[in-house]
Amino acid sequence: MKQLIGHCGLDCEQCDARIATINNDDELRERTAEHWCKMNNTNEIKPEHINCMGCRVEGIKTYFCTCMCEVRKCCIEKGYETCGECSDRTSCEKLAHFLFNFPEDVDEEKMCNKFASIFLFPEKTFKQEIYGSHRKELYIEELIDLRQAYGISVAAIVHEAYDLGIIDRDHYIYWFESIIKDNPREEGWGEYLFPETLGKENRINAIISGQLL
Repeated sequence: MKQLIGHCGLDCEQCDARIATINNDDELRERTAEHWCKMNNTNEIKPEHINCMGCRVEGIKTYFCTCMCEVRKCCIEKGYETCGECSDRTSCEKLAHFLFNFPEDVDEEKMCNKFASIFLFPEKTFKQEIYGSHRKELYIEELIDLRQAYGISVAAIVHEAYDLGIIDRDHYIYWFESIIKDNPREEGWGEYLFPETLGKENRINAIISGQLL
C-alpha cells in the first residue's frame, strides 16, 4: 500500500499541510490552519502546527493528526494501516465525523449514525432484513443479529427504521429513552441469543413463531 495514503484513505501527498512543509510555505500554513479550524469547529489549530510529512510515515505530524483525528487514533489502537482493513464497520460513524462539517444546530451524532446506516445498510437490503415496510416493534435479539451481520450499531439501525417509516415515533422514542440512552456504547448486550435462528430466514421465522417476543 502506498505509504502516503493516510489512515482515513486520503492521499497525504496532496495534503496542503505536507505541501506547506516540503516547500516551507508559511502563507499556505496560514490558509490551511484557518481552513482546518473552520472544518473542525475549533480555534486550536495554528499555522505553526501545519508541519507534517504524512500520517503513516516517519517524521513530524500536524496537531490535528496527533491530537484530534479519531480515525487515525482508532487505526493505531486496532493495529490497522487504514480503516478499510477494519471489520468493525461501525467505525464509519467516525468517518462521518471526519468527512462532514455539520452545522451547529444539527444533531451530529444522529447524522453520523444515519451516514453509517445508509452506507452500510441501504434501504432495499434493510427492508428485506427487517422483514417488511412497517413493524409494530423491533426486538433487541434481531438487532444484535443485524449488528453482527452488518457491523452497524443498534442505534443506527433504529434511526434508519424510523427514517424509512418502518417504526413509528413512539417506538423510536421508546428505544432511545428506555434502552439506548442508558447504554450508548451498547456494552453488555452480548451476542445473538438464538444461534439456531441466525440469518434472515430463520430470524423471520422466529419472529413469526413468537420466539423473539
